[in-house]
Amino acid sequence: MPLRWIFFDATNTLFGVRSSAGEQYAEAIFKLFQIQMPPSTINRHFEIYWKQFNKTKPNFGQSSGITAKEWWHQLVTHTLSDSGLKCQSKIDTAFERLWTQYRSSPSWSVYPDVEPTLIKLKEKQLPLGIISNFDQRLHDLLPKLKLNHYFDKVITCVAAGHAKPDLGIFHYALRDLPDIPAHQCAYIGDSLEVDYYPAEKAGMISYLVQRQSDPNLTPNANNTLPTNVRTLKSLADILNYV
Repeated sequence: MPLRWIFFDATNTLFGVRSSAGEQYAEAIFKLFQIQMPPSTINRHFEIYWKQFNKTKPNFGQSSGITAKEWWHQLVTHTLSDSGLKCQSKIDTAFERLWTQYRSSPSWSVYPDVEPTLIKLKEKQLPLGIISNFDQRLHDLLPKLKLNHYFDKVITCVAAGHAKPDLGIFHYALRDLPDIPAHQCAYIGDSLEVDYYPAEKAGMISYLVQRQSDPNLTPNANNTLPTNVRTLKSLADILNYV
């Protein structure tokens, strides 16, 4: 049966960061205080706390009774403090700069295959949506990336109360489409475990976008995908299925 809705992951599917957290944090701190910090050190601590916070305070702290901004403030505080910036007032100032920076276009880059593909999909009058593990800043970011007008529905994990790979976020997206069965909805993402398999379990048709070789996307030691995984070498490949 023909597809009637297409949903996309956001980060690493539609757009990616222009540079690492360590590079962006170090640049902001130097501009604010003329203090040099090694990006590699910041990256190392960021990765530690990113994993820890997502495990102990999932979905930007919803189950812990804190806001997404408070969640990020705690993560940035631990990251910068362990990286050598011990002055809390400087950390607070840097955090406010970074919180605002990541809701604007300079921190992100839209992949070149995205807009041409979205234009062609809209020409086919297909409704498009986003299902993303992004916080509420996604709604501010999309207009600045000039992508908002392509999407009929934008769902963040904060709004849904569930973060991928929890099936709840997909059920949340589908519940407002009562006349459209899940198997007529596609979901495109960059991760097998977080995007592809959960969307498939929710009844959707999953596609894995692989713009470059990434062993983190593959579930086995040979770094090869199962033969039944639907892959897109470019986002434009989805046009072959509509």
